[in-house]
Amino acid sequence: MNIEQFYSRMRREVTGYSNPTREDTSAFLIWFLINYFRMEPQDAIDSVCDHTNDKGIDGIVVDEEEETIYLFQSKFSPTDTQSQGDNDLRNFIGARSWFQSEETVQNLIDSTVHHELKSLVQRTNIKEKTDFSLTSVFVTNKHFNIHANDTFPRLPN
Repeated sequence: MNIEQFYSRMRREVTGYSNPTREDTSAFLIWFLINYFRMEPQDAIDSVCDHTNDKGIDGIVVDEEEETIYLFQSKFSPTDTQSQGDNDLRNFIGARSWFQSEETVQNLIDSTVHHELKSLVQRTNIKEKTDFSLTSVFVTNKHFNIHANDTFPRLPN
């Protein structure tokens, strides 16, 4: 399978997770969690909280065995023409500050953040897991533009 075939197949599969109340970026993140994190579909759906006023956090997965909290940001393009700049990346990295301590997690819960994010943070008991490692995962099918590449250079192979 070449890259064009992969992108075509991926876009078809992502539409299977779309619905009238779910944005394409959410459907894409659900697809990613199922295919790359090997989650069950309902668990993946329950891990996504992509809405306005979500502080740049589109999903959270807590791995109890590895003691890791994964924060996700998702950007999806239905075509190959869009590129990804560095602004979303910078904002997403800043979102980590909400998970540094019990106090900052409580500040997030007490804020005006979207209720689905609050619910996910509470349901996963993140306030009690601030000693877990924190991993940020930016998921996109867009090509990074020069600004994103300058800000976040790729590691050598």
